[in-house]
Amino acid sequence: MYLAEGIAIFCLGLFIGPACSAGQLAGLGLAAQSTSVLEGHLSVRLPLQARIEAKGHSIMEAPAAPEAETRIVIDAGDERMVIMCHELFQLVPKDFEHGARRFLAQYEGELGEMLVAPLTMKTPGLRTMAYQAKNISVKKEANFLMGLLIAHPDSTVQEVRFFANPAGMKDPPGLVSLVNAIAPTFADGAARRFYKGGVVRIDNNRLQLRLPWASALSRQEGPDFTVYHVNLLAPLGSFFGRMGVYVGGHPNYQYRQQERDDVTMEAGRLLGREVEWARWQLNPAQPTESVFLEEVILPHPLERHLSLHVFITTIDTQHMRVLRGVAASLQKVE
Repeated sequence: MYLAEGIAIFCLGLFIGPACSAGQLAGLGLAAQSTSVLEGHLSVRLPLQARIEAKGHSIMEAPAAPEAETRIVIDAGDERMVIMCHELFQLVPKDFEHGARRFLAQYEGELGEMLVAPLTMKTPGLRTMAYQAKNISVKKEANFLMGLLIAHPDSTVQEVRFFANPAGMKDPPGLVSLVNAIAPTFADGAARRFYKGGVVRIDNNRLQLRLPWASALSRQEGPDFTVYHVNLLAPLGSFFGRMGVYVGGHPNYQYRQQERDDVTMEAGRLLGREVEWARWQLNPAQPTESVFLEEVILPHPLERHLSLHVFITTIDTQHMRVLRGVAASLQKVE
């Protein structure tokens, strides 16, 4: 087995409930061609029955940005496996294994004690840590099986998590076999990403902004709006900040949605016009957990029926200044 021996053997004893002789998921083979995930940042070999399907959302919401999340669904009869791939927008630490264990500590409340071990991949280029809970429940519709933290050659980290429904959980050896077949096939994708900053265009090349070094841009498409996200890359397990630019006809201040009355207003200037930034905090009484937020809504400079909602979330004022600078760089493409 490609999975670290300790995890693979242990996995067979994790499942609770009656086991059928052979589930349908166990009989699925992998396609010869790889499937692109996270907009080509990674690839993986999957069964022919696999499909890419975004998580459900309301008509007023948007699916996750394809650069940030890929949801893979594998159905076989009433059995289902779901593989969630996430771009963490975080950087590989010098000691990846130690950093991975520190990162995974956040799941102890959800998963309890975990088994963590390196995973040998089929193709070179990716360093991977696999993790698994020592006690798995089959009471949920989506039951966690195993996760991967992948150190990409471009120094960013991706997370992959495997889940199965109760019907799929009735065949432990079959699930182990399929997970162990898929997990080591993750590989560096064809898409090349660069995080050195510079001018990028958004809104169908009508607007532009300047990204700082070590940041990433992603796009989230809604039914009648688009949100562009700028993420500051932080060390694994850390968060520096992110900025969003909503382009659409129905903006709404976040502080109003949360009915906050502790908002302060600060004058500023965006796209050549005077604006007022709304500033507020989450957990202001707990400095180590406090989050700073600033947002502003202004008319679209080119279309009367559209507005821009610029919103920033950071952990401190230093990174707020960085993202305020990104917002200030927003301008029309001449």
